[in-house]
Order: sequence, then C-alpha cells, then structure tokens
Amino acid sequence: RLLRLNETQATQHIKHQHATTTMKLMHAASTLSTLLLAKEAASLTCPDASSSKEWGQRELYGGYLTFTYATVTSSLPEERGILCARLESKMESYIGFGISPSGRMNGGEAVIGLPDEGTVKKYTLSGGPRNAYLMDDSNQTLMDEQITQTDGKTLMVFTKYLLEDGEHDILATGENVFLYALGRSNSLAKHEGGGAFKIDFGDPPTPPTPTADNKKGTESGVMGKTIAGTIVVGAGLVAVWFGL
Repeated sequence: RLLRLNETQATQHIKHQHATTTMKLMHAASTLSTLLLAKEAASLTCPDASSSKEWGQRELYGGYLTFTYATVTSSLPEERGILCARLESKMESYIGFGISPSGRMNGGEAVIGLPDEGTVKKYTLSGGPRNAYLMDDSNQTLMDEQITQTDGKTLMVFTKYLLEDGEHDILATGENVFLYALGRSNSLAKHEGGGAFKIDFGDPPTPPTPTADNKKGTESGVMGKTIAGTIVVGAGLVAVWFGL
C-alpha cells in the first residue's frame, strides 16, 4: 500500500510539474508576442512633418481639400507598414477618407472624422439607405488620430496599418484607389463634395501640379483618374457618399 501511495503521489507531482511548465511556456509565448507587437508599433513612426521630401501631397476638390501622406514599411516579416495621413479642408465639416479598389462606395471602407464628437474612426460603406456603418471596437486600430477646426478650416490626422485582417489592403507599391468626402456640416450626412483618386505609393512623393482644369466640383460624384496632378473625369461613380 505504501508503495502504491508513493507511486500515486509521484504521478500527481509529475502532472503538476507538467501543468506548471505548460502554463509558464504559454505565459512566455504571450509575453513574447506582446513584446514583438510593441516593438513593431514602436518601430513604425511617421516622418517628421517638416521633412517635405518624405511626404507626398495631393490637392482634391479644386484645392479645397489637401491630402498629405507618407508610407512607412516594417522590417518585420509581416510587413505591417503604416500610412500616415493628414487631410486639411478649407471648410468646417466632417472629412471622410475611403479605401475602395473598385472606386465605388459600396463595399468600401472609410476613416471618418467628426469634429463635434472629436472622433476619427473606421467605418464600412454600403449602397443602402444608410451608407456608413461604424466598425466594431476590435477593428478600431487607428493611431495618432485627431480632428480639429481652426479659422474655418478642418484638419484630420491618422495613422493606419497598410494590411489588416478582413479589410482592403493598402499597397506600399502599386495602384491604390481612394475615396474622399467633405460634409455640408460637422454632422455625418449628405456630403458637399466627394470623389475617387488613385495613388501609387511606390512612386517618388511629389507635390501636386495645379492646373486650370482642377476646378471646384470637378470630382464630385465621379471616378477620378490622376494624370500629372489633374483629375480627369470619368463615368458617374461615388454618387452619394456617406449620405444617411
């Protein structure tokens, strides 16, 4: 009996040690994963705002909206780079920035800044009666987000990962199709103007080249094609963006 009792105690001791070791390994793996994510986030930093060589710029809606951007790629295998974005409007209203490979609102995703609420959040877009739906908290992964209004102007700033699960990819190299919208007010409702435009972040960033054709209203409700900084109007797409 004593021998059997000792064997039972030994077996229980071994199982306890095994469970303890497993828990320690799981904790170590979790800590390592957290440290790697923290290292990745810490290593991805937007260029200094005064460094114009690292930032590109695009004038939209006849110069009423300026999109200033930079991309930073990660050295990690996942290549979870970031898009650094600044959108400045010459009017006081909400600002919307969308990602849509088709150039259409339906099926796209957007970052919308609401000045009265002081929020910059991610939304999914549809073609239904309500066109913008707030994403779940687990998808609200924007960084450095802010929206401010001064002297009749609105500034929206955010940093977004290029690649995110279940969302449209933003290509560090290759053509991207983006949407934009300026509201008639600070409330999320039918927009004052909007459209689509294309950017290849693999091209050297250059400031826009103003032309006589780039007039206010040219892009509203249409698909845009960029040629030397000029938006060339195409067929009617993005008809009513962010309308409720």
